[in-house]
Amino acid sequence: MKRNTFTSFRWLKNQRKEVITAVDKKVPNGILEEQDQQTVVLLPTSSSVAKTYLPIPVDHLEEEYRLRSADDGKLFREEFSFLPGGNASGTYEAANKDDNKEKNRYPNILPYDHSRVVLTQLDGNPCSDYVNASYIDGFTEKNKFIAAQGPKEDTVADFWRMIWEQKVATIVMLTNLKERKEDKCYQYWPDQGCWMYGNVRVAVEDFTVLVDYTIRKFCIQYQASEAAKTPRPVTQLHFTSWPDFGVPFSPIGMLKFLKKVKAINPTFSGPIVVHCSAGVGRTGTFIVIDAMIDMTHAEQKVDVFGFVSRIREQRSQLMQYSFIYQALLEYYLYGDTELDVSSLEGHLHKLHNTVVDGDRVGLEEEFKKLTNMRIMKENMRTGNLPANMKKNRVLQIIPYDFNRVILSMRRGQEFTDYINASFIDGYRQKDYFIATQGPLPHTVEDFWRMVWEWKCHSIVMLTELQEREQDKCCQYWPTEDSVAYGNYKIELKGDTLCDTFSLRDLVLTFVPEKQTRVIRHFHFHGWPEVGIPAEGKGMIDIIASVQRQQQQSGDHPIVFTHAEASHGPNCGQVLPVLARPGLLDVRERQGGGRRLHRPGGLHHSEILYPIRKCFDLRSMTELFFRARLFGARWIFSAFVNVFVSVCVQQASEAAKTPRPVTQLHFTSWPDFGVPFSPIGMLKFLKKVKAINPTFSGPIVVHCSAGVGRTGTFIVIDAMIDMTHAEQKVDVFGFVSRIREQRSQLMQYSFIYQALLEYYLYGDTELDVSSLEGHLHKLHNTVVDGDRVGLEEEFKKLTNMRIMKENMRTGNLPANMKKNRVLQIIPYDFNRVILSMRRGQEFTDYINASFIDGYRQKDYFIATQGPLPHTVEDFWRMVWEWKCHSIVMLTELQEREQDKCCQYWPTEDSVAYGNYKIELKGDTLCDTFSLRDLVLTFVPEKQTRVIRHFHFHGWPEVGIPAEGKGMIDIIASVQRQQQQSGDHPIVVHCRYFLFYFMMRIYSSVRHIFIYFIPPFSLLFQFYHHFSCQFSL
Repeated sequence: MKRNTFTSFRWLKNQRKEVITAVDKKVPNGILEEQDQQTVVLLPTSSSVAKTYLPIPVDHLEEEYRLRSADDGKLFREEFSFLPGGNASGTYEAANKDDNKEKNRYPNILPYDHSRVVLTQLDGNPCSDYVNASYIDGFTEKNKFIAAQGPKEDTVADFWRMIWEQKVATIVMLTNLKERKEDKCYQYWPDQGCWMYGNVRVAVEDFTVLVDYTIRKFCIQYQASEAAKTPRPVTQLHFTSWPDFGVPFSPIGMLKFLKKVKAINPTFSGPIVVHCSAGVGRTGTFIVIDAMIDMTHAEQKVDVFGFVSRIREQRSQLMQYSFIYQALLEYYLYGDTELDVSSLEGHLHKLHNTVVDGDRVGLEEEFKKLTNMRIMKENMRTGNLPANMKKNRVLQIIPYDFNRVILSMRRGQEFTDYINASFIDGYRQKDYFIATQGPLPHTVEDFWRMVWEWKCHSIVMLTELQEREQDKCCQYWPTEDSVAYGNYKIELKGDTLCDTFSLRDLVLTFVPEKQTRVIRHFHFHGWPEVGIPAEGKGMIDIIASVQRQQQQSGDHPIVFTHAEASHGPNCGQVLPVLARPGLLDVRERQGGGRRLHRPGGLHHSEILYPIRKCFDLRSMTELFFRARLFGARWIFSAFVNVFVSVCVQQASEAAKTPRPVTQLHFTSWPDFGVPFSPIGMLKFLKKVKAINPTFSGPIVVHCSAGVGRTGTFIVIDAMIDMTHAEQKVDVFGFVSRIREQRSQLMQYSFIYQALLEYYLYGDTELDVSSLEGHLHKLHNTVVDGDRVGLEEEFKKLTNMRIMKENMRTGNLPANMKKNRVLQIIPYDFNRVILSMRRGQEFTDYINASFIDGYRQKDYFIATQGPLPHTVEDFWRMVWEWKCHSIVMLTELQEREQDKCCQYWPTEDSVAYGNYKIELKGDTLCDTFSLRDLVLTFVPEKQTRVIRHFHFHGWPEVGIPAEGKGMIDIIASVQRQQQQSGDHPIVVHCRYFLFYFMMRIYSSVRHIFIYFIPPFSLLFQFYHHFSCQFSL
């Protein structure tokens, strides 16, 4: 049904709501306003000569919309003028009875007698059968809808009686209770508990608040004098995103809402009740869009003119005519982009492997629809004023006027209300995020003013201060003590390094009033300047942390900052969706109502879109390789729980309530390429969710320019929320939506990668107190007849594909003889690289890989037991990478097979090439030997003491019967590391179990840690080393 062109996407984005129809009028600020329905005359000005319009095939819909929109909507106005005004023979006798006139909200919006809903009479009163409501047909279904006015206080009982008598299961509400300070609808349901409305008892059972609509579930029961009737469930879907003036900026929110209505309404229920305030306008628009979508599926055409003419015979009404066409075109071009989370893996596989037009893969095809959306420069006037241009870090990334963050204007100082920042919707809440650029030196005070005035408690930072020797963000917090910017003083109360991010507790004081607030700063370190993280776990972790922080501090905005601040918000929006039982709609999350709320760019994968290798990790691997040649090592921090420190300051009169602000700084994004796995990002996102207070302002998210990483974070956050809420994801839909809040670049494929990782493996952390019970459950759970739960969990790891295409160096003919086991080869992206000997090719290779620790990146070097001809390379690696500890977990021979060449002397000394090793001590402990070795680099006569831990407690077959010996050696190694510094620990033979136990040991011993993530450690290790595991 979709056309395989992209000019359509560009053109549609050029068509904003600038079409003026007979039902619209311009207000001074240029926003379209629906005419006031209390005073509007319902009959349009019809031509004396009747004219009809034929149905439009869907593949012609775009062209027809283009023609009708031209010349300020001239053809739309003409078409509308030929609509019949209503039923020429229709009468309003019941509505005009004296006893019924007060029941009508507007005197000129009345139901026809022939199509009105007739209630049963009460006590023989003939007027008691009246309610202002009309039956309306659907596309093929007679009386599919009841179009009603919003109940008045004195008609609520009649409204509920209609719901009961008509066996209604679904109510669609398209108005807010008040708009423009005018009453539009009486609240006809209780906030909680139950209430009697006439003879109908209404009880609230549940409600769910989402960004565009609220779902309320009622249980209603008719309680007449004789006996109570059987209760019935009724669901109300309340669309809350219709603006007080005009129509929604984009139809995406309405289309998603309509889909939800269709999904919820039971098959054999009565009519769907649809109401706004008057029961026309929005009500008619909803009904027409529903019918035309049904017609699209049935006949591949739409007939708006014909259908509107038909239903006007049932209820005379006005409606947003051009908006209907816009919604239908949107549906035709993009369709239903939601995915059930269980199909996410298959969908992503299909996108990666689908070839279109010879060489275009499906993911790029989907992504290109987003990149063709036009940036509306005419809506960026404030940011482009000469006085404000210097406040923008990147001149192409300017906030839209309609959703920019507005600061209080300083008295006598023009343009002081501007900051380059945009409000971005979350999955459940409007303006949940503030996406902003990394502050410039002269905008730091404005940054803190924004945080203070919008009551933010969380700041998410997704960039380093410098990347590739370029300034990306001015440091706006103190490294110690405090710092002042204008009227704002910032004090550092805590700075904790976690796995992939820094967590800072800052106290922000507004000096003139001596009021304080605690701010939590999440600084993500896992994002490379070019491309995307290779895993999403760190991002999900920080999102979870921010969300927990928001739950504590309240629903105030979260500030996101980055050089191109659009990636972050996007990730953050997707995750809350995934966290709920349902759908994922990334298109809706990113551009959804096509509210291009933030201008900028969209990163496809690890590089910007026009570059073709968007999904190829090879370029990323090469960048990592080059970085390794220069000895680059990225520091990871510990994953810890940090408690908010509250600093109470006294004002001159009385104590003020402190405001906590926390900064989480993600530090694991390498300068080149992307993180290899999304695990770090997912953990980071989780931490953000956990820390952010419930009643705070927006979460501030920034990278350098406030797009890119910022948008990615927001989309992942929203999609995880959507997953938990609906068991679905809609990446394309959500990206589309938020691009209309801030046009932006983001790492599109990384979003999918992170969501798939979250769906497949979820949250694998355990509270240590529940470890015994969890292990007992795994050991005793039977799956598929005889498979126990532990094997089932383990099988997830063994099913992961070993990426042989990323093992090129180790598989070179010159290097094959250096591998002890031909199936165990290090990946190129994290292999240990030795210095290349002059004139000798391939001398940079050793079978060894960097492995992350709990607190630090590249904390371990996992390697094989040296072969006789690789012992010199082994000691060269120890020397060049400044290692001080070696852990050996095998004997030299086991089961009469060589497992490791003895690479140390039993007495005196031994030399291997340029390296001399001298034995200074050999102590036998309970389960291990402790050797002190002196390593000398002979050419320079430099020496270093090496401590060699040789574990003897491993049987030749199986595993140790107890873990105490392993824990003892781990404790000894950690003490040694504290003395020698943060250099890698060399571990060889059975390195995996040592790595795993050391990570858990570190997390349990840390004073703040109460969670251990065994499965995520396995998963992370598997990603970093191509090895075979065994139970």
